[in-house]
Amino acid sequence: MYSLYNYVKKVTLGEDDEPEANAQDRQRAEYVETPSMQLHRVHALLLSSTGYDQVYVGLQRYYDLVTTSELPTTQTEEQWQASTHTSLAPISPMDVAKVDEIYYSLRAKMEDASRNNDDTSLLKICRLVSLLQRIRVLHSQPSQGPSVLPATQDEGLAAYLTFLRKLVLDHAVKLTKSLFPNMTHTRSDEDGQGGMDTQTSWEGSTHASADLKDTGVSCLTALGEIYSNIIDLVEYHYPLVSHGFGQNAAPYMVAQLHEQSDKHTSSIFTLLMQHYNLSKVLEQMMTLDAGVRPATPPNAGSEVLYRDPLELDELLDVMARITSYSQKYVNVLKQRVGSTPAKVVRGYGPGGFLDLDHLLGSIQLVLGYYLPLEDRYLRAAMTRAISDNLPPIADVSQTVAQSLAETSSIYDDDDPDEEQGKLYSGIMDDIFFLLRKVSRRSMSTLSAHTACSVLFLGLAAGGLEVQWIGAVRDRLLAYQRTMAIALAAFGKLEEDANTPRFIMLLNDIERASEYLQKLKDELEGDAAKHFGADAPRVQQCLQDAAPVHMTLLGLLNHFIPWFAGSIAPRISPLLVHFHSPAVSYNMNEADYERAEVNDPFMSAFIAGLHSILSPFIKDVSGLSVGNRDRVVAHIAGHTAQLIEADVMAYHRFTPLGAVQLGKEVRMLVDYFSSLGSGGTLSYKFVRLSQMAQLLNVDRLQEVVDYWDGDSKAAWRLTQEEVKVLLLRRTDLAPDQISALRLY
Repeated sequence: MYSLYNYVKKVTLGEDDEPEANAQDRQRAEYVETPSMQLHRVHALLLSSTGYDQVYVGLQRYYDLVTTSELPTTQTEEQWQASTHTSLAPISPMDVAKVDEIYYSLRAKMEDASRNNDDTSLLKICRLVSLLQRIRVLHSQPSQGPSVLPATQDEGLAAYLTFLRKLVLDHAVKLTKSLFPNMTHTRSDEDGQGGMDTQTSWEGSTHASADLKDTGVSCLTALGEIYSNIIDLVEYHYPLVSHGFGQNAAPYMVAQLHEQSDKHTSSIFTLLMQHYNLSKVLEQMMTLDAGVRPATPPNAGSEVLYRDPLELDELLDVMARITSYSQKYVNVLKQRVGSTPAKVVRGYGPGGFLDLDHLLGSIQLVLGYYLPLEDRYLRAAMTRAISDNLPPIADVSQTVAQSLAETSSIYDDDDPDEEQGKLYSGIMDDIFFLLRKVSRRSMSTLSAHTACSVLFLGLAAGGLEVQWIGAVRDRLLAYQRTMAIALAAFGKLEEDANTPRFIMLLNDIERASEYLQKLKDELEGDAAKHFGADAPRVQQCLQDAAPVHMTLLGLLNHFIPWFAGSIAPRISPLLVHFHSPAVSYNMNEADYERAEVNDPFMSAFIAGLHSILSPFIKDVSGLSVGNRDRVVAHIAGHTAQLIEADVMAYHRFTPLGAVQLGKEVRMLVDYFSSLGSGGTLSYKFVRLSQMAQLLNVDRLQEVVDYWDGDSKAAWRLTQEEVKVLLLRRTDLAPDQISALRLY
């Protein structure tokens, strides 16, 4: 008779040479399989070296058979399928002995794989040991039924994590042996696992900073590589451990690897603090704040590490990198651990089983020094940039003497000033390079609080608004005083050597507004990249840039009108010819034809305007595009007001004269629009254009139609002004004009 047991053995060992013929036996074998037969199958697989994965599947099948009690009986197949089984199957002493035999065999293989650093085989064997341990617990306590082993009691998991901790230890020792030459590490056998646990002893170790060219860089490199190694191990092994030992095992692995690395990183942090002596550096900066500077060079007894806050730049870069490396590491571990309950493992901190308190404390210690040192560096660098690039103030007496001795303007090409030939000073590039550097450096710390503090210091409390804007405002007021003296003495701003410097600072303010918006947009993107859920908090801090932007526009709105108003008085003399008998709008046809050939007024007026404005609107050493638009708009508005008053007071108009006025108004609008960066300045000449339109009416009824039409709300002239203007027409009856009813 065919032996089903032999068939099971043949299938197990891959000796089934007639799969189709034995299909019925294969199906029957699934129903007659007993736990004992399954153990024999597992043992056969283990002896045949067919692979640990098949052994695990077979062992898991045995565990399922035992725990589900779905065992073959003498019943028929239909009766067996219809029956229910709720209790554990009876376990024979032979099964217990066989399980123990497999267990100890795998323990030996596990130790061999660990010694040979065979990660792949070790993981598979440790999974088997973990499952066998659960089976052995079930054998010893069958009344309790199947249960899940806590991570701390899982022998297979413990062995595999010890192997991973050894990898961390070996890597860290290799990196830190030059920093800590007296460091020792030992292996303990507390769990009877043949030296699978590792410990590190730092007692008596001393750093070799005197033998290193740059201990700080070496420590930083070692710290970064230790973190990277842990992160790589966690990312690679997390799914493997979770799948092999259960979901709670992977967070436990994270905690164990961090516990191992924390011994090394803590010592590196200590060495970094000793090497850079941050407390001494901050103490010296506070001494410098008080105005006390060391008068003697540093010596062995009293070393002066830094004599100027500007020397802190490299140190601040290192501090930012330390916190960046550490915080990224913390974020990865927290992300992996998630909401795993603390009861999964033993003795980890009150906030959760992953004890990051010591590392987070080290990060906060570095940040506690970083912030006040960054503040002092920023203020010192801002002061240096301002003092190096802010244009000086020319002495008023020298300016007057130079103007009396020379007939040429300071804007003449053959008499260049030191600011001649450029629209901007170098100060804005320096200032915003500095702001960008310190802002991005603070964001690289991955601390939202630190980033917000530095952004506030840079944009408001200690940087752009207080230092630079304050210095620019004071310098503009000083220039304004000297320019007012030159204007009173000579009637021209060009005669003052401070005028091009005044213009350059106005241009710098406009550029600062543009740079500030670009910086804000860039930093908002950086915040989204660095801070995740905390990004809105940092982006909200960037809104502090909005008041600074308004302050910059306020400076322009204060000084541009004054500057344009200082030029405006020179326009009035150009209108003297407009008042003379040579310019008349009481034209007949012959007069109109002569005016078309030889313009009596507007061409000469525009030429005079251009000679006044050209020194300030040149592409080089003049006003920037935005400031040019502002000044030209002010001048255009002032010019329109002057001509409006003269039209109302001095001239009489025939219909042809009104046509001539309309043509001249369009010429003036076109000229001012050509000076701007785009668009038209016709809005500055709305009243003057409406005056020309009214003077061109053929009948008074047209005035009523205009006034009562859809464009009534756009009229800038009052009823009285309309009537006064119409009285300037020589061919309209005054009584009819007075009788007009404009509602």
